[in-house]
Amino acid sequence: MKTKQSSEANLASRITKIRDYFCNGNNIEFAERMGDHTSNTSAYCNGTKNASLKVLYRIADAFPEVDKTWLVFGEGNMLAVENHNETSASNALVNNGINNGVQKQDNTGDCMAEIKRLIGIIDRNATSMASKDQQISELIAMVKPTA
Repeated sequence: MKTKQSSEANLASRITKIRDYFCNGNNIEFAERMGDHTSNTSAYCNGTKNASLKVLYRIADAFPEVDKTWLVFGEGNMLAVENHNETSASNALVNNGINNGVQKQDNTGDCMAEIKRLIGIIDRNATSMASKDQQISELIAMVKPTA
């Protein structure tokens, strides 16, 4: 079982990989493309600040070549084209019309719908966790002795 800390570090490394690949490691360019502050993007990359789902959406919008499943879950390849090529290779018989007239079915819409559904679940869980974290912080502040 992965710990929260290790999954955050993995997310930070994926964000760093995107910055390095598309912006040659230039944090200013990365921040500008995302519409964020350089201090935030630097913190996402070094893992000192958690990237929210909203941040992941901004990354996905700024870098549409990035596979969203890879960005969120770390599964597959960073570039959506690479993942598409693997799928295309496995469907080569269908694509070449050799498979007795069976037509290629485009499952992209189904996959995207499933990804959106999973992101919705993650978003709801993150919101719930943030609310609980806030409640815990308030309780700690109430019981903390004053100096």
